Amino acid sequence: MTERFQSLWGQAAARNQGITMLEKEAGLVHELLSLRKQTKSYLEIGGYCGGSLWIYGQAFVPATRLCSVNDNNEGETCDASELEYTAGRLVNRGYPTQIFHADSQKESTANAVWNLWAQDQDIDVILVNADHTLDGTVRNLELYVPMLGRSGTLLLHNILGQEGSGLAWDHLKVHRKHYGLASAFFETIEIDDHYGMGVVTKDPGPGHRV
Repeated sequence: MTERFQSLWGQAAARNQGITMLEKEAGLVHELLSLRKQTKSYLEIGGYCGGSLWIYGQAFVPATRLCSVNDNNEGETCDASELEYTAGRLVNRGYPTQIFHADSQKESTANAVWNLWAQDQDIDVILVNADHTLDGTVRNLELYVPMLGRSGTLLLHNILGQEGSGLAWDHLKVHRKHYGLASAFFETIEIDDHYGMGVVTKDPGPGHRV
């Protein structure tokens, strides 16, 4: 499976040498998820000034429900209005979108996401791309992985480029049972030799090794 995605990534990179890293990355994720099932809901932790929401969101079909949690605590040079502007543009393109300007690592924020946006529906795709420290990433995993649907996909960002994220990826694999991922399929996608995405398929179905 990983070799298949690596091949898709190579083809996409060759076709699109001039596009941004986020666009290339989202294209790969789109290819990856298209092999599995239609995505109906996407949650991202860490908004990258609205950039990842805009590019990742449109990798899915219109009517996909989108949500971004961003407290702007990573030293980003943007403000809340930029993320709200992006959300408005996505709504105009047919994507129901909700923004939470709050600390993702607080339990109250996770509860708000579940009660006000998820509405008791399991989430298909979760991207964790906020605090890249070990403690911060693990905290976000603790709070949001339980929201993942039975056949959902977890994306852990920058596991090769950031030491904390890489250690959190190792932690997640070791403690998979704690996160309800005992039968999940784990794979690493390398991007441009120094970057990477950890991908977890919660219920990969027959034919996948654990």
